[in-house]
Amino acid sequence: MTKKNVLKNKTKDEIIDDYLKALDEIEEELKAKNLEFKKLGGYLSYLKNIKDGMQKGKGFTKKESEYILIHAVYAIEEIYKIIEKIG
Repeated sequence: MTKKNVLKNKTKDEIIDDYLKALDEIEEELKAKNLEFKKLGGYLSYLKNIKDGMQKGKGFTKKESEYILIHAVYAIEEIYKIIEKIG
């Protein structure tokens, strides 16, 4: 099943809930391993806060979208750094 098909049958609220659950799972896993993740925590917090705009049905400008993407990339980079530390 492709990602497009998985999202196709979900409501906007279900997608937002899945998004927030994924971010929470990342935080829980890091806490369970007693890992320091202040920098990543900041990125995750930012990514959680944008859900307000998604829930209101507000679109994002090109600049806002790029900013969100940049922070998502930074968060992923931090996750890889943490994986290297524990791997």
